Amino acid sequence: MGHTVSDNALIAIHRDRNRTKMFRNALGFLQGIVADDKINATELQALHTYMLECADHFDHGDIVDVLDVTEDLVAKAHIDKASQEDLLGVIDCIIEYQTPEDALQLERLEEFLGVCSGLIADDAINQAEAERFQQWLNTNEDIVSEWPACDISRRLNSFLNDGILDKSEAAELLTALKHLVGGSFAETGSTTIGLPIEVTKHLAHDLTFEGKTFCFTGKFFFGKRAECEATTREMGGLPIKDVTKKLDYLVVGSIASPFWLTSHFGTKIKRVMSMREDSFPYLVGEDVWRQSIKL
Repeated sequence: MGHTVSDNALIAIHRDRNRTKMFRNALGFLQGIVADDKINATELQALHTYMLECADHFDHGDIVDVLDVTEDLVAKAHIDKASQEDLLGVIDCIIEYQTPEDALQLERLEEFLGVCSGLIADDAINQAEAERFQQWLNTNEDIVSEWPACDISRRLNSFLNDGILDKSEAAELLTALKHLVGGSFAETGSTTIGLPIEVTKHLAHDLTFEGKTFCFTGKFFFGKRAECEATTREMGGLPIKDVTKKLDYLVVGSIASPFWLTSHFGTKIKRVMSMREDSFPYLVGEDVWRQSIKL
């Protein structure tokens, strides 16, 4: 049976939303890459890789423009001063004319992740990049009140309080950003943002079912969410639909989306992370939940 008209409309809406998220992320990535007004060889390769990934999902004139320039430079395996200035000019124009002042908060969160990923593409962060990042955060105050931007902003302001980003602070900031976006391009060869280490390091390593409440978020290799909930009931657990202070475990699916932060999946994780100082609820990876099942 084919999709109904309404089904097709919903699919189109979902596709358009993901394209918007990807483009906002791309705008952020561009800003991170050029934060110090320079592009080195690793950043060039990261930029080219990211533009290729974007081009696979949608046709946008600005993406094509950047891709055309990076293809030539990557082929030459060299970026001279004139070529770098040309590329910086193309990127600066895109940032200036494609960044709306009235963007939704969720769109700015995608842009935030893009900025973080671009900043650390070469597995390093310098004074100029840190200062530009601080400026970006200061102009997007509404997301600074939200996790994870609030944690990054607090650290960055502390580091730059004396006007100098020393080596240890640069290393700590780099580590924090890598934990947030899942690693740097220089390390992984990928510009895809995955579930952050900042989240995974809070995952519980064991759990009990009897009388405990469970909420499931994301996609699961085990099966549909209803199947996970049914299995949890058989083990004596109590599935609930949302994150509350009565929740014991938020179980995170293993199949992550690159847009995890601005999805319903990410919303639940953000709420748990904001509550973690109270020691509950616990974040649990699907693998731990699966290993705890004894049927």
